[in-house]
Amino acid sequence: MSFVLSSLPRTLKPMFARLTRRPFDSPDYFFELKWDGIRALAIAQGSELRLLDRTSADVTYRFPELLDLPRYVKGNDVVLDGELVCLDRLGRPSFAQLQRRLKRADPTTRNDQVHFVAFDVLYRNGDSVMREPLHERKNILQEVLEPSEIAQSSEFIENEGEAFFQATCALGLEGIVAKKKSSLYVPGKRSRYWLKVKRTRET
Repeated sequence: MSFVLSSLPRTLKPMFARLTRRPFDSPDYFFELKWDGIRALAIAQGSELRLLDRTSADVTYRFPELLDLPRYVKGNDVVLDGELVCLDRLGRPSFAQLQRRLKRADPTTRNDQVHFVAFDVLYRNGDSVMREPLHERKNILQEVLEPSEIAQSSEFIENEGEAFFQATCALGLEGIVAKKKSSLYVPGKRSRYWLKVKRTRET
């Protein structure tokens, strides 16, 4: 299948978070779940989808269950940043299910379907929004992505990062990411404005 990225760059790498040891409270940050999956950029152009991993490699062919994602994207030439995950019956990310899905010889079967969770938007209608502050990009994301069985926007909370982290630990989840509301998007860089706090796993 041929794919033309008209006004979009042919390669694009996501922005990365730095590791920090302790959760914190702050009115200047959004706090969201650290999804236990595969980082990916979803490029929707018309009815076509392209998925790029963290190295800009095209991995679209590995996830045929997501090919309808552009149906739920409003606008043309849209780039979403997010995570490819498998969700358990309670809607929690399951890396074990994802591993089974990746090892499966036939990716078209319905077992352990992959879901795309978007937490940022880089382009809308071919125009970059990466210089907009994160709180504006979150609003744009809500406008362009319609929730569906295959994709959704990542939820977040404000102010109470410590309590949110403790709640994720109690559920056995991987951790949280704190993102400064005023932060711009810098592709390919590990930014001090995005901070990940990981749960310490018992041995």
